[in-house]
Amino acid sequence: MSYAQLIISQLMKSLTLPARRLRSGLSTRFPAVSLSAFFLCVVITQSAFAYTPEQTVAAWVAAIKRNDVKAAMLLGTTPEQYIALSDDLANEYTDTPESNLAFAKNFEILLAPDAVDRIFVEVQPSLVGLNVYRDSFAEMGNSMLAEMGTNADAEGGTALPPDQLAAAREVFAAFQGWSMRTDFSDEKRARAAIVALVTAFRAVNVRSASDWAKLSNDGRIEKLSFALVAVKDILKAYDLNLDKLLGSIAATPGKQTADEADVRIAYKVFEARGSAVIEMFQRGGEWFFWREIW
Repeated sequence: MSYAQLIISQLMKSLTLPARRLRSGLSTRFPAVSLSAFFLCVVITQSAFAYTPEQTVAAWVAAIKRNDVKAAMLLGTTPEQYIALSDDLANEYTDTPESNLAFAKNFEILLAPDAVDRIFVEVQPSLVGLNVYRDSFAEMGNSMLAEMGTNADAEGGTALPPDQLAAAREVFAAFQGWSMRTDFSDEKRARAAIVALVTAFRAVNVRSASDWAKLSNDGRIEKLSFALVAVKDILKAYDLNLDKLLGSIAATPGKQTADEADVRIAYKVFEARGSAVIEMFQRGGEWFFWREIW
């Protein structure tokens, strides 16, 4: 069932209520009003939810940009999947003494008043060696580019066309330049990243399993937005603005059949201009990012 169908079914239930009340002699005008309102709602709902493939991509990007995990999940999953995820989150922690103990243990450091200092003490010894990974990053990137440009990948994919390969090389060069000019051993940057993580977690305002259990299903999914906030602010500590990258994305239609479509995206990272093609698959009038629904 699609989201449009789900909403329409709920509208039908509510709009047929006045017709049932006719038996009580309340009004003889309700059936016509209900029927007209219902069909109007159907048209509005279908038009509101019938995103084109490129509109789906654009809406998903916009949701990630505003840290709206719930909206991103609604765009990326079926109603059944969304409900299953909600149930899994509800079962993660319950309002029991055992669950509260587990929550306190799992999030002990983040819940501590001196969380920033405690985390910094743990990561400080490894900071000095972080810059050495830049060389391995360059080697890995060059290997990936060579594979994308010459041979099919292990899963049967095809080599990138010349224009996409050129864009990929430009983007990789931009990231390589960023990594080489960024001092990952800088303690100030590390502390700023830790502050970002702790601040985002505390903003969730969930201090126990009991707090988690009191949330609604939608509320739990909304709380996951803290992870996006944390990632974005951690990257900012190292001069990488994810929102700026997301804001540069433009989605345009490519080739399309009844059930499959290509969406071309263009984006900018640092001074590099990248491009890619996203495959979309249609089910029940809605478009998804994967062929098989998990």
